[in-house]
Amino acid sequence: MNQLFSNTNRYRSIALGLALIATAVTGMLGCETIGRIKVDNPVMGPPPPRISTNDEALPSDAPTVTAFDSEESEVTLVTAGADVVDKVTEESQVVATVNGQPIFAADLLEPYQSYLQKAEEEVRSGKMPASVLDRQKRELMQKHIDGAIERKLLEQALRKTLKKEQLDMIDVFLEQAFQQEAQRVMAKENIQTMHELDLYFKEAGYSLAAYRRGFESSILSTEYLRAKQGETPKLTREDLMKYYREHIEEYTNPQRVKWQFLLVEYKKHGGRQGAYVVLNKAVEELKQGVDFAEVVRKYSDSATRSNGGLWNEGDWTTPGSLSDTKLEEALFTMPVGRISEPFASDTEFKLAKVIEREAASVTPFDEVQTKIEKEIVQAQREKATKEVKEEIYEKAVIESIFDKEEDVNFLSDSGNPFSQQ
Repeated sequence: MNQLFSNTNRYRSIALGLALIATAVTGMLGCETIGRIKVDNPVMGPPPPRISTNDEALPSDAPTVTAFDSEESEVTLVTAGADVVDKVTEESQVVATVNGQPIFAADLLEPYQSYLQKAEEEVRSGKMPASVLDRQKRELMQKHIDGAIERKLLEQALRKTLKKEQLDMIDVFLEQAFQQEAQRVMAKENIQTMHELDLYFKEAGYSLAAYRRGFESSILSTEYLRAKQGETPKLTREDLMKYYREHIEEYTNPQRVKWQFLLVEYKKHGGRQGAYVVLNKAVEELKQGVDFAEVVRKYSDSATRSNGGLWNEGDWTTPGSLSDTKLEEALFTMPVGRISEPFASDTEFKLAKVIEREAASVTPFDEVQTKIEKEIVQAQREKATKEVKEEIYEKAVIESIFDKEEDVNFLSDSGNPFSQQ
């Protein structure tokens, strides 16, 4: 069941939905697709603080709300007793409103229901205090509420941009996209009917309705961001070269070296004199032409003796990375293949051998041209995304039960069985 909600599957579903929506809108407007929505006067600066639910600090008890019957109903956030925490997965429980539209506790908690159910069993058996479970539920909701609010805002912004006939077309294709997603899950789990699929979700502590809401919301919010980002910029070679020159340090490779070492510790041989005797034996064998790695395996006291004394498992060493400055200087000056003179410290003797060394260099432009283009496009998309989010938050009316709980001290990861989810 965990694999069902993996990022890979969710992204596959979203990609399918985006393709369908793009087809729908293109068919309705021809060239005037939502991919060409104009961004007017993006708002700069951070989003404003969300509106509080009331003027007084919220109590530590769990929240509840008045019933939500239809889109025309007035959604009100209030607080009640701790017994409400046991009901937070009910769809009628609202934890936030975004421009009057609710976000339900179920949407935030249902992905964790199989784990919450196990925790509830531990509460009933006395293995876990009920207060710990209550706190964990609130932490999970608080952890995911900002993302849910953002997706709701993006979805609303997209729907507000389009005409009724476009919205109707999108709803049709969202239905088709979800049916295809459902069929994919059914085929994978050998499920024959939608009723069986619903039962399958319920057995895992989830619900088909909540899965569908998340599926559609992700598609719409992602599509709105894609549309507002606009067309991929057309970059010339001069544009790329300019970026390359301005960021030349990122493409400059420092001098580097690969090396081996033999280490003889004083304390393991009765002191400095005993270690010196061992070092001399190693040196004599090296003079006779015995391979450095073989001598290391025989005499070295380092943990690297098994791999022939390779520093950092044979990876490169760059200037400034070693604490022993004399050794580092030797590594970057003595000939490749040469074995150094012994280096003595307060605790050990050390011999080093340079295996390979490369001079400092600059990666040619042609080798990084494609990478640079991707970096520029990604930076522009991130900038556009930031502006879009600032714009929608500027105009939003948001209420959340967590507005005055920003200073909550979370449980440590070791005390939270859901911290790795």
